[in-house]
Amino acid sequence: MGEEKTKIVQLRNNEYYCMQEEFDVLNKRSKNKYVFHDLMKYINEDTNIRLAYRNIKNNGGSKARGLSGNNMDFISKMKLYKYLKKIKEQLDNYKPSMIKRVGIPKSNGKIRYLGIKEPIDKIVEQAIYQVLNPILIPKFHNNSNGFIEGRSCSRAISQMTNYIIKEKLYYVVDIDIKGFFDNIDHGKLLKQLWQLGIRDKNLLSIISKMLKAEVKGVGIPNKGTPQGGILSPLLANVVLNELDWWLDSKKNKGIRCVRYADDFKILCPTYQIASDMLDKTTIWLKKRLKLEVSEEKTKIVNLKKTNSYFLGLRFKLKKHKGKLKVVSNMTDKAIKNTTDKLKKQIRIVKKSKWNKKKCKEEIDKYNSMVIGTHGYYSKATNILSNLHKLGIIINAYINKNFLGVLTFNEDIDEDNFVVKTYGKKIPYIRGKPLALIEKVKYQEPKYKGDKIDYYDSKSRDKFYKELKIKKLYMTEVILKNPYLNKTVEFNDNVISKFCGQLGKYAFTNKMILDISNLKIVKRENTPFNNKYDNIILVEKKVKELIEKKEVDDLIEMIRLKKGLTSKQLEEINIIRKENNLLTI
Repeated sequence: MGEEKTKIVQLRNNEYYCMQEEFDVLNKRSKNKYVFHDLMKYINEDTNIRLAYRNIKNNGGSKARGLSGNNMDFISKMKLYKYLKKIKEQLDNYKPSMIKRVGIPKSNGKIRYLGIKEPIDKIVEQAIYQVLNPILIPKFHNNSNGFIEGRSCSRAISQMTNYIIKEKLYYVVDIDIKGFFDNIDHGKLLKQLWQLGIRDKNLLSIISKMLKAEVKGVGIPNKGTPQGGILSPLLANVVLNELDWWLDSKKNKGIRCVRYADDFKILCPTYQIASDMLDKTTIWLKKRLKLEVSEEKTKIVNLKKTNSYFLGLRFKLKKHKGKLKVVSNMTDKAIKNTTDKLKKQIRIVKKSKWNKKKCKEEIDKYNSMVIGTHGYYSKATNILSNLHKLGIIINAYINKNFLGVLTFNEDIDEDNFVVKTYGKKIPYIRGKPLALIEKVKYQEPKYKGDKIDYYDSKSRDKFYKELKIKKLYMTEVILKNPYLNKTVEFNDNVISKFCGQLGKYAFTNKMILDISNLKIVKRENTPFNNKYDNIILVEKKVKELIEKKEVDDLIEMIRLKKGLTSKQLEEINIIRKENNLLTI
């Protein structure tokens, strides 16, 4: 669920910046085996660079600070003209900044290291990713599911389940690659990109320099890609794409492969074939990709006797009414991680319970965790049992921490998503409903043979309706006439506001058709308050009335319009109560 939502947001961002059609063209050319010699012209486009900011400003790593101490707020406050100039200079003569190395403790006691780059380098990487992604996706095998639009963990789980049952592949080769991301061979990766039609030497040079960016405390790496890097998942798919197609060439032996990033399973009809594939794959990985497997974790699993672990689930075959069926459960590790995560968030809610606004925000986070858990693990056949047991623990923890605060007789908000999803008989904290972890529904994994193509408009229509705003030519006009002396954040939110107002002026509700008549006012005249809610797009005459503080004339002008909407009436009340709209 989370993966798909993120990808839909990216599609909308592409439309806001009028880039989707350009990406569609690149994708189509790639399908037709086009060789790309001049990709830097696409990467260097103003709209692509501005889109890069939009795509990463709200992601999980946007607040992470590089060695300079700067995060994405540094970019947000830059004047647009300075931002565009800085990124283009970096692309023209790329010199990566030193990478900050941060260790994240894993549940097994080991440390996972992430590389945190400077904001400018993140933007450069994102701008490259946006152009490379539509080109490389058509080259990837159908059974590669990780970090690819239209594919997901759910799809990988569905594939595995169907291969086991429908093709009777009861033996699974579990292969664990030792430190995959840390051991990617740079030279091999660049050759693979070349073979896939990426022949722009300037771009390949930039990617090479990215791979060799110095890491503080470690030095200049001669192999690997930094985990947490924007390009790393895409490059990982490039590396293992060759493996996918090699395994596909062995399908005459009756085998199938399912992969999500570096986690992959080879499903086989017999033990002998599984043993043969384990040996050959181990040799092939070492010879072709210079990657070694972990002898300790690499093994053959007979699903009739033992579990196979994949993407947080454990799979096993059991007899039911004389027939073999796949039984899947959350792994013990997944249950522990989910329990710890929910308990931690409950403690955060408890700390904020006397601050109503903060408390509601933290409850929303808790609910999103529960909903995300349901969305991801609902494909497990035993999910009801798994989460029922987990629910007993979590509910007891909630009752313990909110004794005297927890209620069950609140006024029901029928439109609340949590209420609509989980029913009326749920607990409340300070008037806010809590999603119950045990209230989950099993969703049978259904493998769709025709994957969704995010770069084909007809395929996109199967799950996603393009924004009406895309048809408004003024979107492009506004993009081509930016406020260069205003901040990056301000310009990004002007685009958002134009789309949010459906291409119409606030108050008068007329279509925006003339850039010279478009003016912008702000609710609060503070230097860096360029947030979406603070910006309003109005007609020139409305701005003039606001500047003159002639609020009565403005209200009268709006009242003359017939059929005022509730939103327009709300805007009138804002003017009445605040009388503080200010021009930029």
